[in-house]
Amino acid sequence: MANQCNLSVKEQGLIVLRLIQSPERAGELAQEASISESTLYEWRDAFLQGGFARMGGQGKHGVERLQATVVLEELDQINGEKRAQELLEEGYVALEVAVKENSAEREWQSVHNLLTVQVGLAISPARSDALPNREFMNVVSISNPGFVGWPPWPDTRNYEDERHRAYVHEGRLWQALFADLRSRSFKSFDFYRFDPVGEFYLYRVLQDDLLEERVQPRTSLDGKLMMRRVAEVLSVGITLGRKLGWQSDAIANFSFKWTGLEDRDLVPWSDPFNSIGTFYGRSQTSIVEASAHLPIGTPYLSLTPHVTNVVSPLLVNFDGYEAPEQMVEECLQDVINNR
Repeated sequence: MANQCNLSVKEQGLIVLRLIQSPERAGELAQEASISESTLYEWRDAFLQGGFARMGGQGKHGVERLQATVVLEELDQINGEKRAQELLEEGYVALEVAVKENSAEREWQSVHNLLTVQVGLAISPARSDALPNREFMNVVSISNPGFVGWPPWPDTRNYEDERHRAYVHEGRLWQALFADLRSRSFKSFDFYRFDPVGEFYLYRVLQDDLLEERVQPRTSLDGKLMMRRVAEVLSVGITLGRKLGWQSDAIANFSFKWTGLEDRDLVPWSDPFNSIGTFYGRSQTSIVEASAHLPIGTPYLSLTPHVTNVVSPLLVNFDGYEAPEQMVEECLQDVINNR
């Protein structure tokens, strides 16, 4: 077997880390890298030469494995955060393809410049060998608590309109396009992706531009309603992780992206008792991104700071507005109490 390969230094280092963590896999790792075992051990020795200092009471190999485990966990987390961000771009590209495949160009032209939110969720560590079988989607179906409204990732497999039903895409994941702008009571334009490795994507046109009988389109953003929606996404995301079998210390990495924000007023139009004459600011920014990273074992009632971290970069664009902590807590309570 050749002793040279085209792997980068970083890729070589990752292989060495896995060798240190699981030395019994030396032959398997060498084969994957197309090198000899002796070359693999040379990499390890070079890696450790500047390497891990001994710690009191632990042997060298124990320290090496401990350090390798820590580094691998950090790499999993970094990769999870990166994947959550990448899912936004990949999901949007898939949405454009799905629009054409579902002959939904007319609906797309009506909504693609409206107020939207995209969410990418990547649970780390990922499960590279998971399949998009029925059991996976059955768990997804029962994992949507349905807190206060239309859930972020609903199971649409049995919907009456065949165009809205979720289906397996390229043998890798489930996806569904829900585009219904004709209904008077419930207009919606959503796109969902469900990948059993632990990745989920949501594209949604927001109610602020679809409920014409309540609010004039392209004019407003309801901050309290958005806090509830963010709280619901975080709650459903960690619930999905739990129900699908991840350990409580696994990390749910969320990326959010809002578009269509420019020239909107921050107005609580959904609250009939407080909306009249209430104005919190106007946005001159069109696109805002935010993120959150939390263990899936996080209790629902402990989500307040995470909700705040997500909505703050959004709301501050409305003339510097900051939501009071009590308001965020109340919105979270509303979600949890299914109101």
